[in-house]
Amino acid sequence: PREMPAEELEEVKGHFVQAARLAKEAGFDAIEVHCGHGYLLSQFISPLTNKRADQYGGSPAGRARYPAEVVQAIRAAVGPEYPILVKFNMHDGFPGGLEL
Repeated sequence: PREMPAEELEEVKGHFVQAARLAKEAGFDAIEVHCGHGYLLSQFISPLTNKRADQYGGSPAGRARYPAEVVQAIRAAVGPEYPILVKFNMHDGFPGGLEL
């Protein structure tokens, strides 16, 4: 993986928000944010793939910061009552990966 610049982080966050809005408008009962299995948000959480030295890397809290910001932005867009599910890995399945 490559380190995404701040502008791209904001753009991608906006895409997550737009997808959530569209799902809600289409009548889905809930949305699921996928933070597992090597997808983008899980790459932030995993110590193996996240080598950032800024606020989005380092400690477990730092690595979880961007996924949390995405979920918070989605929550702001869909409202307090709309269900948001978040899928996480508990174990990446390879040496140096996430182990909870």
